[in-house]
Amino acid sequence: MDCSTVGEGILAPCVQGRESPAVDWDPDVFPGPDPWALWSGTSFAAPQVTGAVARLCGAGRSPRQAVGELLRLGRPLPDYGKALRLLPGT
Repeated sequence: MDCSTVGEGILAPCVQGRESPAVDWDPDVFPGPDPWALWSGTSFAAPQVTGAVARLCGAGRSPRQAVGELLRLGRPLPDYGKALRLLPGT
């Protein structure tokens, strides 16, 4: 693994509706028309790194340069590569 980032407590949009009681003992309701929720998991960490690479590429860096820059800015974290602080999380 080359890098990692926080994938917990990420504020992101969600689908309007109510969680299933089969999944959550205390289902949340997400009102419309533009609901947001706190999310956690690797599926919320990986897009942050991808987006950071894309943002740097949009600023004129090659993909290899963008990844190199992110890795230089990261903090070494044993077994997790370089820890990147990209979005606020918990």
